[in-house]
Amino acid sequence: NAGSAGVPTATAIQPEAQPAASATNAPPAATEAPKAAGVGEDVQVDEVRWKILEASDLGTTLKAKDQFTKDKTTSGRFVQVRFELENLSKDMLSFAGLDLLDAQGRTFKPSSDAFPFIPTEENCVFENLNPNVAKTCTAIYEVPGNAAGLQAQVTDLKLIGSASSLIDLGLKAE
Repeated sequence: NAGSAGVPTATAIQPEAQPAASATNAPPAATEAPKAAGVGEDVQVDEVRWKILEASDLGTTLKAKDQFTKDKTTSGRFVQVRFELENLSKDMLSFAGLDLLDAQGRTFKPSSDAFPFIPTEENCVFENLNPNVAKTCTAIYEVPGNAAGLQAQVTDLKLIGSASSLIDLGLKAE
C-alpha cells in the first residue's frame, strides 16, 4: 500500500497473520516505472504544479476560425492539450513548452504552425511564471498516425538537472 507521495506506508500486520497468497498483491519492485498520473490529476514536480485539463485528438485537419487563416492538414494527426501550471516557488520561473512522449520513446514538441488555432490567452510561448499565479495553456502537436500511449512530460522548469514526471493523456491510436 502506498501513501499519497508514493512512499510505502508501514503496516502493523504480523508476518504469521499474512496469507501466503498475498505475495501477488505486493507493491511493484523499485525497478518498475510508476504508473503515470492521468488527465485532471494534479502532479507536482519540485516546485511546479501541473494539471492536464483535457487532451483531444483533432484528426488530420485544423479548421480555420477566420478568413485570414487557412486550414492546416497533416499526414499524421493533431493532438490538442489544455493544461494548467503553477509556480509554487518564491522566484519567477520560465516556461518554454511541454513535450509529449509516445510508447516508442519519440518526443513531440508543440507545432509552431498551429498557433493561429489556439486562443490567444492560452498560447503560452516562453512565458514568465510569477509565484503562485496559475496559468492555463493550450498546445497543439503534430504526431504520426501510429503514435500510441501519448504522455505529457512535465518538469520542474529548471534548465540544469531537471526533474520530470509523466501524465497519461488517455488517447487511443488510430
